This record gives sequence, structure tokens and C-alpha cells, in this order.
Amino acid sequence: MLWKRPAGSEASNEGKTMRHIAKSALLLGAAFVAEPCLAQAADPVPEGEIVVTAQKREQRLTDTPLAISAFGEDALKARGTNSISDLVSSAPGLSGAQVSGTQPLLTIRGIGTNDFSIGVDPALGIYVDEVYIGRSAGAITNIFDVDRVEVVKGPQGTLFGRNTTAGAISIVRNQPKDRFEAHADAEYGSFNLFSVSGVVNAPLTDTVAARASLYYRKRDGDNRRVLGGPAAERIDSFSGRAALRYKGANLTYDLNVDYQRDRNGGPAYQSFTFNGDRPALGYYDTATDLGDRDSKADRDVVLVSGRGTLDLGSLSLTSITAYRHYKVDYLEDTDGGPTTILNFGTKEKQDAWSQELRLNYTGEKVDAFLGASIFEEKLDSRSAAIYDEEAVCGGIARANGAGTLPCGILLNALSGGLVPVEFTGLPRVQEDVLATGKFSSWGIYGDFTFRPVKGLELILGARYSSDRKRVTIDVPAPVTSLAPIVAGAPSLYVQSTSGVLAPP
Repeated sequence: MLWKRPAGSEASNEGKTMRHIAKSALLLGAAFVAEPCLAQAADPVPEGEIVVTAQKREQRLTDTPLAISAFGEDALKARGTNSISDLVSSAPGLSGAQVSGTQPLLTIRGIGTNDFSIGVDPALGIYVDEVYIGRSAGAITNIFDVDRVEVVKGPQGTLFGRNTTAGAISIVRNQPKDRFEAHADAEYGSFNLFSVSGVVNAPLTDTVAARASLYYRKRDGDNRRVLGGPAAERIDSFSGRAALRYKGANLTYDLNVDYQRDRNGGPAYQSFTFNGDRPALGYYDTATDLGDRDSKADRDVVLVSGRGTLDLGSLSLTSITAYRHYKVDYLEDTDGGPTTILNFGTKEKQDAWSQELRLNYTGEKVDAFLGASIFEEKLDSRSAAIYDEEAVCGGIARANGAGTLPCGILLNALSGGLVPVEFTGLPRVQEDVLATGKFSSWGIYGDFTFRPVKGLELILGARYSSDRKRVTIDVPAPVTSLAPIVAGAPSLYVQSTSGVLAPP
């Protein structure tokens, strides 16, 4: 989506009616990419009017039948927007929360995805330079050196390559320019906040230009441990990008390489059990009793993408090729108490490759857009729950009004005497869930606008998609006999489940 604006402008059109690296490198060099172009002379655009291409052609924001909120680079800086989560306070209809340190929950008009299982795709599509970001854990992107951010509301399946049931968030970064420029910004604030960003842009030849940018942000957490240790919810994030642009007579090609490294703290939990009087007294002390274990939310993300533009007059051809890799290491002290009652952690790794082709036609009576995309993804995930059996048994008994009972007494009652009352729960039990997935998808889609008479537009859109998902999950199986555990003999219980989701 390209749009013209004065520096720092922002606008919203909410109220209107909804109308592996090698493989990527080869395709990056072979694919042609094109921008939509206008064969007909456009009406003059008033100064300050925003021009968008949400329908893959240039339109004034007031003329487009889509609901869009658009924010320029200066407007984002003024609002303190550093990540996608910060857009919630700026875009009407966009809401969300941070489910964990690596899982943002974003919705548009109340539609979103609150299931982060390995085989579930988000309802809201997030795009960086028109590259689809397929996983919520990989969607927490630092916003820096951007030209604009656009939030398109409502289903957009006929215009975007992937899942956009709720809408789409499109981040478009600044690309290399044919002039030299360099600038840097620094910031210091409360909780030892320190951030710095910088950009250098330079032409290399008459047709080639390069651009490099970086961003670093560090901040102490809002919550601290009285007994010492790293603060929860701390921020330590670095992003860097290198871009190269070739601009010929009718061909423009952009190559981008991105890297983001996060070493953040996980969320802070506080136990009401060990601090039960504080809510009753009307305050919540965030400085104490934040748990016995350091939490973390570490991420590494790599994105390589190529996008070119072939201008054929009234026709234009676009190709976008991308490879993306990310890994996550997350750990939280869920119980928030001074002992290890319950901790939860997860490690996840993704490799994804995508290719999109688009053809645009712009005429006097008809504007047409046709697209095709393929998406392949491999995902590995391991989740673990670590808990103290005696503490969990005591919590179950207390929740049922029986006070605090030893594990043996509780399990003896629940099992009808199968477990002896002298049984002692293990101080540390870890249950792992291992999951792997291979996903592939392809789709064809189109959007057509007809103008039979002046002042009347008829819009027709269609899409066909095919998804194939293979998921293997290894989980702890139900224990049918407690005898091996009671006797103290080591035992292993594993259950493997496999299935395929595909058309019959």
C-alpha cells in the first residue's frame, strides 16, 4: 500500500461501509516484481490528502471503500509507537493484550485468535513490506525506519496473500533512495530506559542505492524482586536491517535482510495465596514476592525478502519472495510464590518460505487485480509444565474446602484406596509436550472494480485457497495404574498422536 502524505500525517477511514535460504536466494534473483501504475491521468490530489493503494491501485483515502487507519513515520514517533502492540492506542477498532512475553493477542472489531496451538493460524494478518508473518510469536516486530503503518479492517482475502479474516496490519519500511542521508535518535527515560536508532542511506551508482538502519532499546522492568535478581518484564531488544535497491527504466527491485534479537523478561506474577491481605487492604505491592525463578522471553528473527517492480504501462507485474526463520525461548514463574509450585516454559522454532505473484490492470472503466501465492512452513515446539506435586495436591484440597492435605491422603481418597496414605509427592515433576508441524498453502484471488457510469463503482472479489497441515504431538499419556509410581520404579508414559487436515 503506497500513499502520499505530508510528514507526520495520520488518518482514519473507519466510519465507511466495509466494502531454506538457498531456495529463497535463487527466487529472489529470478522473480520480477511490480508496482501498480496508473495509465489514466488521475485527478489532482489536494495538499495533505492521503493516497492509498489498499486495492492495489492508487486512491484517495476518502474515495476508497475500505476502512483504513494510516500513520506516517513522524506520527508514530510522536505517539511513542515502538512495536505492533503500541498501535492498539492509535487505530480505532484495533485492540489487544500481551498474553505472554512472546504472544500478542490482537483483534480488529473483536475478531481475532486466542488459540496459539501449533496448527492454528491467526485471524489478523500482519505484513512487513508485504511479506506475511505467519506466527503470533514472530509478529512482535520493532517499528523503526518505517514510511508508514496501515491498519485495514475487515476481511481482505481477495487482496492479501494469506489469512486476513479480521483485517491486516501492513508495515512498510523506507527503501533506499538516490540521495545521501544519515540521522540518529536517542532517548532516555524512567526505569533506565535507553533507546537509540540510526539510518544511513547512500547511492552506489546511478541505478543502485543502499540503506542500513538499526534500533536498540533497553529498559528495566516495572516490577522488581526485593531479594534481588533481574526485574520481570524488562526489555532488551536489538534490530538491524540492510537494504539494496536497483531502479532501472521500468524495473525496480528491492532486497532486504532483517535481524531482530530480544532478551526480554517474562511476565510478573504475584501470589494472592502468599500475599492475600494486600488486595483486601486496597493496594498491590509490585515490589515483593514475584517468584523464585527468573523469567525470560528470548527471540531471534531473520527475514530475507525480495520485491521488484516491472512497469508495463497499463499492466504491472509484482513478485514478492521471502524466507523467514525465528526461534523463541520462553519461561515464566506462573505461581508467583517463593517456591517452585508451578513454572511454564516453551521453546519454538519456525522456518517459512513464501512466494506471491500479482498482476494489475488499470483502465478507464475497469480496474483489475489478480494474485497467486504459496506458503510453506515447518514448526517445532516444546512446552513444559514444572510443578511440585505436594503443593498442587494441597491446592486441590484447599479449593474443595478440605484445607491443606498431604498428597497421599488426597490421592488415596480420589483413587478409592489405590494410593497409600503415606505416599509423598515428588518435589519436581516436569511434563513435556513435543509438537512438530509441516504446513503448506496456496491460493488464487482477485479483485475487480467496474465503473459503468460516472459516480458508480461495482466491486467483485473472489478467492480460492488450499491448506494442508501435518502435525505430530507427543504428550504425557493418562496413567492407568499408579503402582509403578508408588513403588518408586522409574516409568515412562508417552502417547503419540498424528493426523492430517486436508480436503477429502
